[in-house]
Amino acid sequence: MTANIFQPECTTPPEGTNFVKAPLLRSTLSILWSSLLTIFLCTWSVQHLAIPARPRGSKLNRMWTSFWRKFKWMGFNLLAPEFMVGKALGEFVAAHVSFRCENMAHHGRLSGTGWTRAHAFYANMGGFILDGEPAQPDSYPAQPGLNPAPAPFRSMRKKHMWMAQDEWDDVEEYYQEVVKASGATDETILLEAAIHFPVAINSAHLCLLLETGAITELPGVTADDINDMSKEDFVIKLVVLGQVLWLVIELVVRKIKGLHTTQLEITALAFAACTFITYLLWLEKPKDATRQTPIHAARELTLNERISMIHHVGESFIDVGLFGTTNVKPGPVVRNDRYTEEGGFGWIWSRPLYAEDLGFALGGIVFGAIHCIAWNFAFPTDLERLLWRISSVITAAAIPALYAGQFILSSTAGITGQHQNTAYIAFAWSICFIYISIRLFLIAEVFHSLFYSPPDTFQATWSTSIPHVA
Repeated sequence: MTANIFQPECTTPPEGTNFVKAPLLRSTLSILWSSLLTIFLCTWSVQHLAIPARPRGSKLNRMWTSFWRKFKWMGFNLLAPEFMVGKALGEFVAAHVSFRCENMAHHGRLSGTGWTRAHAFYANMGGFILDGEPAQPDSYPAQPGLNPAPAPFRSMRKKHMWMAQDEWDDVEEYYQEVVKASGATDETILLEAAIHFPVAINSAHLCLLLETGAITELPGVTADDINDMSKEDFVIKLVVLGQVLWLVIELVVRKIKGLHTTQLEITALAFAACTFITYLLWLEKPKDATRQTPIHAARELTLNERISMIHHVGESFIDVGLFGTTNVKPGPVVRNDRYTEEGGFGWIWSRPLYAEDLGFALGGIVFGAIHCIAWNFAFPTDLERLLWRISSVITAAAIPALYAGQFILSSTAGITGQHQNTAYIAFAWSICFIYISIRLFLIAEVFHSLFYSPPDTFQATWSTSIPHVA
């Protein structure tokens, strides 16, 4: 197939010309590069990842490790930007809840550093690390009323996901109720609770350990200290926001003038909308911080405190969403795909509901709804237009449908325990397969349709005079 290429020709301005305006045309490549750059800036700069493990090896190896970590999450963000919105909403809610906690505010005043949302964000990204020697399993202080009974704690948490229950005020009551569903020996329970120090502790852990006296004071880290740790580049953020603002103006002007817009530009707008929401929620979160602040325990942690720490680690939304399981053991760093315990809203039909869940659904609806703007755009074929419409609607509805399926399964009589978990996993993977398929179609279609755009797609407007990167 021979490509039809149009090369515009402009005359050279006469002698004495002081100012030359841009031609009222835009090229295929200018549309391509400006849209791709907007998407890249949105998916790369929006990342506010947890503090990573200290890289080892040569300087080149450390640089590669850092780059690959961000590149991996940029790829994930390209495929599912709504998950970054959910992560940001969950962390914001958790930080706000911790900021409003009277116990944390009280200890913040005592320490002279205060307790702000920036502190909570820093804690929940692994900024505070509990440094100390772990007690041996047989030396844990006895816990009255504790009745250990034969499976590792992680296995019990797997079963716990589908257990009908309410929130418990006492971790021992939680522990005993879960044990009834699986049973465990005294030895395996103690080994599972033997947390290996140092461990990163989140804001929920801090509140717990301050209440029990395992920690007597907050570390001397001020909000200014946390801001100094942040590697936020405001010039880059300004460029991103400027590029997004220009894109919005460009699309609005083209709509007013009745000029065609490409599907690629609409996709860039969808990424920009998710990025804008995420930026707002993470205004107070440090970016690319790499330094952890040690905290020393005042005494050995009791078994009850260790089990409670495991309970408040926060589940992985990827493991829970696709496998119905979770790794709940605390470690020296915080995973980037976890729920925040303080972002929980309680239980609905025997299933925990987190702020992250609402954010995932919100992000998916926004992302899919913006793709619906191209509902009546020009497409190479009628079939592609139909597939675009179907894909846009599924993008908006996939995550709400996933959670609706969870709630229905958890409340359906006759389906319980492992059968319920198996049914949910099959349903979740089906949704995941459909979602990935339609996202790959949308990605392919934005490039394919670009080369079949109507002629007035390439007519420029006055918005090209606004400074932007293209």
